Amino acid sequence: MRTTLDLSEKLVNELLELTGTKNKTKIIERAIEEYVRKLKREKIKQAYGKLKLQVDILKLRESEKHE
Repeated sequence: MRTTLDLSEKLVNELLELTGTKNKTKIIERAIEEYVRKLKREKIKQAYGKLKLQVDILKLRESEKHE
């Protein structure tokens, strides 16, 4: 999807430097993916104690590494 965004040049440049890449699209996509993951984790944390779940945390963490 093509979109025009007004982003902080300082933040974009910092992210480019930290990732060592020159592809702005890829770093923005990666940042969005990370933010979505963070929000999902927060939502799960809010449900903690409200649901009975059996979760293998080690498997969950391992699967996140392969995303």
